[in-house]
Amino acid sequence: MNPGELRDAIGFYSLTRTRTSRGGSSGAYEFVFELMAKVVPGKTLTSVENGKMTVIQLYNVTVRYEDGMIPKEDMQVVFEGEKYLIKNIKQVDTRNRVVFFMMTKVKQG
Repeated sequence: MNPGELRDAIGFYSLTRTRTSRGGSSGAYEFVFELMAKVVPGKTLTSVENGKMTVIQLYNVTVRYEDGMIPKEDMQVVFEGEKYLIKNIKQVDTRNRVVFFMMTKVKQG
């Protein structure tokens, strides 16, 4: 991997759950770390549900492996002001110090 390819700053957020006074729970995402990444549009998935077409754009992401700053599938990613969810972590290569994963935009509303 060429370090010059990592041009995009992405922030990683972890969900923190808290108990409410009524016995329920609520959660909020809190900033954990930021890494430089290479973000490339990947596959587009199309499905029809209840007569409505839904298009999901997947993005392939490459980040440098850093001890203590490893993306997890339950994290949220902020890239260019938009929120994304990590869909799957393809490979964590500690030898070449690279992490590959896919993400998709969070639906608003």
